[in-house]
Amino acid sequence: MKNRPLAFQIWAGLVVLTTAILLLVFLLMPVILNRYVSREIYASIESEQEVGIRRGESGLADPNLAERQIEQQDKRTVKTFLLLVNGQQVVSLRNIPAVLLEDARKQSAAQTAATGRYKVNVDGERLFYVIRQIKILNRQMTVVSYMWDTYYHNLMKGMMRQLVWLSAAVLCLSLLPAVWLSRSLSRPLVVLSEFVKGIARRQWNEPLAMERRDEIGQLADSIEIMRDRLKRQDDYQQTMLQHVSHELKTPVMVIRSYAQSMEDGIYPKGDLEGSVRVIGQESERLEKLVRKLLYLTKLDYVSAEPAQHQTFRLDQTARNVLEKLRWQRPELTYETGFAPVTVVGDEEQWIIAVENLLDNQIRYANSRVTLRVEAPSSLLLGNDGPPLPAGLAEQAFSPFRSGPGGQFGLGLTIVKRIAELHQAKLHAGNTAGGVEFRLDFPAP
Repeated sequence: MKNRPLAFQIWAGLVVLTTAILLLVFLLMPVILNRYVSREIYASIESEQEVGIRRGESGLADPNLAERQIEQQDKRTVKTFLLLVNGQQVVSLRNIPAVLLEDARKQSAAQTAATGRYKVNVDGERLFYVIRQIKILNRQMTVVSYMWDTYYHNLMKGMMRQLVWLSAAVLCLSLLPAVWLSRSLSRPLVVLSEFVKGIARRQWNEPLAMERRDEIGQLADSIEIMRDRLKRQDDYQQTMLQHVSHELKTPVMVIRSYAQSMEDGIYPKGDLEGSVRVIGQESERLEKLVRKLLYLTKLDYVSAEPAQHQTFRLDQTARNVLEKLRWQRPELTYETGFAPVTVVGDEEQWIIAVENLLDNQIRYANSRVTLRVEAPSSLLLGNDGPPLPAGLAEQAFSPFRSGPGGQFGLGLTIVKRIAELHQAKLHAGNTAGGVEFRLDFPAP
């Protein structure tokens, strides 16, 4: 069944459900109708019996009147006859079934209540009767009223026959809405399937437009979100590839040209030592770029794994990073403040983030670098170098965005990625004294 088309599964499911409901109706209907018919027959018998008793009181005083009523009673559905206390008939009806008469005498003798309901089978047919004990003209009598269920039995058979035809018609007519429903549900799924196949072929430029508010619409919205993210990720990768190629090309070309010149006996820097120093600097630049690219890739991998966070002291981490990097430019003034702040996260990642931020401040500072850890959980870094150009503050954390007198490269991109992994807020902006970067950590 699961290997069949969805339209067939929906149609088959509706047919099975409709058939099950109809079978349940067929099973319950005879029981319900039988109880209902029995109640109605007894109610009719008792009602006619009341009328007959009122008429019979005068009939017993006038035998001719009683005989006329009995003759008329033959034409009615409910029939009545009387028994004395000893079980003898007082008023005789023609064609009273012997089985009924015998059973009525037996039940009358055993009955203690004023009224009793009974039924008996006569030649394979059911006969319902009611026995009532009354006193007429100071004489104790038993009134027996009975009725065949032939009419109701035929009525039930007719109803069941009509129900069979009606059920067959309903089952046939249900095929049309079942086919329509199955197609209306399967058609958008086919569209979604083709769209997803297009995404697999990297055809994700066209958005998915499906105006629905049901579960299929929710699925379409999820696919559209996936398409948009894949497209942005692809654009990001293409941009990264272009920038990386450009950044790698420069040091590689410098190293290659210097190596060829030195092989020809020409020293671009005038002597061997100076030329080798340039090659070493470009090699170091190349190494840093590759290392940052690898770490950025590592962060993308880590983001898909369960986070391994622990509690650590942010002030101690910032202090240790400062001790390592301040010797790059020892002539600068370092304004520090380390409030005891505890945060939750990956300490190794935050060491890398603080190193990249502090390295950026040291690179652009004129004479002063600021590093402060503030309660409840904030990290501030700044320098008195040139301000960020208009519009660059929002783009400072994008890869390979050049700053004044240099470039941001991948360092701030790594910082932004680490902040995103920890739900920390990262801000950059100009102040009266230069440039400031601020990290606000979530509450532990």
